[in-house]
Amino acid sequence: MIHTVAISQDVSARKQGEEALRAAHDTFRHLVDYSPFGIYVVDADFQLVQVSAGAQKVFENVRPLIGRDFAEVIHLIWPDPFASEVIGLFHHTLETGEPYHAPSTVERRQDIGKVESYDWKIERLTLPDGRFGAVCHFYDLSERQRYEATLNASEERLRLALDTMNGFIFDWNLETACVFRSQGLHKLVGYAPEEVPPTAEWWAGQMHPDDLKAPQEKISSLHATDSAYEEEYRVRHREGHYISVFEQGRVMRDTEGTMQRIIGTTLNVTEQKQAQREITDLNARLQRAVAESHHRIKNNLQMLSALVEMQMPDTEETIPVSYLRRIGQHILTMATLHDLLTLESKVATDQDVVSLSAALEKLVPLLQVTAGNRKICIRADEMRSTLKQVGSFVLLVNELVSNALKHGKGDVEVTLSLLPQKAEEGGHRIAQLEVCDDGPGFPTDFDPKKAANTGLELIESFVHWDLRGQTAYENREKGGGRVIVTFPLPEFS
Repeated sequence: MIHTVAISQDVSARKQGEEALRAAHDTFRHLVDYSPFGIYVVDADFQLVQVSAGAQKVFENVRPLIGRDFAEVIHLIWPDPFASEVIGLFHHTLETGEPYHAPSTVERRQDIGKVESYDWKIERLTLPDGRFGAVCHFYDLSERQRYEATLNASEERLRLALDTMNGFIFDWNLETACVFRSQGLHKLVGYAPEEVPPTAEWWAGQMHPDDLKAPQEKISSLHATDSAYEEEYRVRHREGHYISVFEQGRVMRDTEGTMQRIIGTTLNVTEQKQAQREITDLNARLQRAVAESHHRIKNNLQMLSALVEMQMPDTEETIPVSYLRRIGQHILTMATLHDLLTLESKVATDQDVVSLSAALEKLVPLLQVTAGNRKICIRADEMRSTLKQVGSFVLLVNELVSNALKHGKGDVEVTLSLLPQKAEEGGHRIAQLEVCDDGPGFPTDFDPKKAANTGLELIESFVHWDLRGQTAYENREKGGGRVIVTFPLPEFS
């Protein structure tokens, strides 16, 4: 009876040991299977017996997976000679128990064609069947290396941008009163950032005394909704001379709207400022030259008019005096136009823009000389146009008024008005010129093309080709003729 109890106790101990071993094996399998890290196990028969959840991505193109020959699996994923080297390392660890660690392996995978990087280690362990196996722990470095490569490329681009920019970047922490300045400070003012105090006061000390208030007032006057500012001022170079800089800053605020930091750039604009001054000087010199040329042309035209007058005989006419007078009148009109342009070039910043009403006021007194007792009355709205258009307009008015004086009677009325804008006119405002007289008017069958003469040809040429307008010839109800010219004004009008 005592002998039987001894056997029973021995069997019970063995069962307890097997159950503990089975529990340990189940625990080990559970830990491996659900581990988020890369773990897989190869048994003594060189078969893949376990793959953790974290390692499934590496083997996603190998199916079936568990129970498959490990050498075959490796050859499916990696090309030779790397695949054969890995297989040899696993065999060596299984046979000798010597672990192997590769902190950084970079290889191109055979199954997906991508370059990947791993930190991996092989160790020997005893499996539940009592034989040796090999476990591999690995960490996928691919994503981190791609991120680092992207970061390095971004840092390289930033470095190149900072090296090529003609200035520096600053970061002003308003809470600590500390200012970071990039190495471009040395290129701008001759000081390396580490040579100077990282304070706003040091930079203020380099500013020109006359420019000191503007940047400070600009920053202090920023509203709670303002997120950026810009300012130009002068700063002193290390060598003693002043340079012009352009500063742009972006304000960083907390949730309550209080300014915490100002980040921005300060660029050297000395050359640009000098170029602007040179351009302004050249424009002034050109303006003076144009004014002088207008003045000389006007004098020459006036001399031509006087010479024409001298050629008019008092008695017998070899050339009709009316033709010579018309020539003289045109020359004086051109002189008046150049006088107007001379005035405009002296007072206007844009010499291509001239007042139409001012042109009329300069022209009509000259026409009045040849009108005798007949009056030339003008009414004109203020509007402006280009030099080319105003030149054609003046010559057109001269021709229309001359025809009215020659063929009509009574006073001559000249009206320049701005018509209400219409949607179909494409955004251009329309000017209307009317020249009226009290003469017999136009014949009922009047056709300007059939009744062509030098005067009408000039009028039609000025209107259609220069002004891009239209002409209408009418008779007024109270008597006399009316010529109506409509033409578009440039958009800047």
